[in-house]
Amino acid sequence: MQEPAVGGDNAVDGAVILPRVKPFVLLGSVVEYLHLDLGSINGGIFGSFFPSIQVNTTRFTDEILRVGFNYKFDEDRPGTNAAMNAFAALPRAPAAPPAVFLGWTGWYVGVNAGYIDSVGRTNTDAPFSVTDSRGTGDAGNLANTATNQFNNRPDGFLGGVQAGYNFQFSPSLVAGWEADIQGSTLRENLGATATASGGAFRPAWVTTTTVSNHLDYLGTVRARIGVTPTPDVLFYSTGGLAFGGVRSSTQINFNNTDAVAVPGSTSGSLSETRFGWTAGGGAEWMFSSNWTAKLEYLYYNLGAAKYSTGGYAVDLTPTGFAGFGIVSLATSTTPRFEGNIVRVGVNYRFGG
Repeated sequence: MQEPAVGGDNAVDGAVILPRVKPFVLLGSVVEYLHLDLGSINGGIFGSFFPSIQVNTTRFTDEILRVGFNYKFDEDRPGTNAAMNAFAALPRAPAAPPAVFLGWTGWYVGVNAGYIDSVGRTNTDAPFSVTDSRGTGDAGNLANTATNQFNNRPDGFLGGVQAGYNFQFSPSLVAGWEADIQGSTLRENLGATATASGGAFRPAWVTTTTVSNHLDYLGTVRARIGVTPTPDVLFYSTGGLAFGGVRSSTQINFNNTDAVAVPGSTSGSLSETRFGWTAGGGAEWMFSSNWTAKLEYLYYNLGAAKYSTGGYAVDLTPTGFAGFGIVSLATSTTPRFEGNIVRVGVNYRFGG
């Protein structure tokens, strides 16, 4: 019998070539089709009794369709998945930044109202001169009665308008400026009566002093800088120029218990716009896209204003021994305009 011989179109030196369809991946699984060809076998049979030869050829082929799941090791190592690495390396458009709320930027106008007080003292002074040194004692007593220091603390109401501009540099930082002007009811009426003895042979001096101070209006031009712990709340500090319309008047009446001494009086007044400074802070709440409400504290200082209130001269001779001379007083008043403001306000913001 002849040994079977392996041969055929797809057989080379006993190796089997398997034509293969490229697999594709679906949801992490593999679906694959294969055509299997193991080649052919040629063989023959020789007859025992009759001379004959039977030759046959057998070919081994098959079709395979299969599914499977794969697990890949060392997935993160460069080069193990060239396709995915190449895809990851492709340039991508930058991600859109998150939306930033910069709603405090813009112009605004508003109104305000609140409380104002004055903590500045008011002094009246009366330096003297005398034509005879023997009258110095009486002159000093007379001057003392016209010298006072008032430390009252009046208060009142103020209300007005403001306008300004904010610029929001970042989600948490806001800066800008604001100007405002308010009318004020702040009034201060001061009074004192002083008595000084003229000595054993002289009558007593009785002097009455009255002072009236007014702050008619107050305005400021200030810088503001603050932080926003939440998008709709602003805490800020502020400071800058302050200006105000002030008035002051003084009346001094001199009397003596001696009927011979002639009573006298003197007066003076001041009315001007004064400039100074202010500083403070506050909180503002944006309760809608165009409206805000604020609570604010300010300290203002317009300084001291000294003005003359005239003078008084009296002949001391009729009130005592002859030759004591004439005493002269040059009086003045110095009020200080400074105090505190606590107010609320509402602003309308353009472009909200």
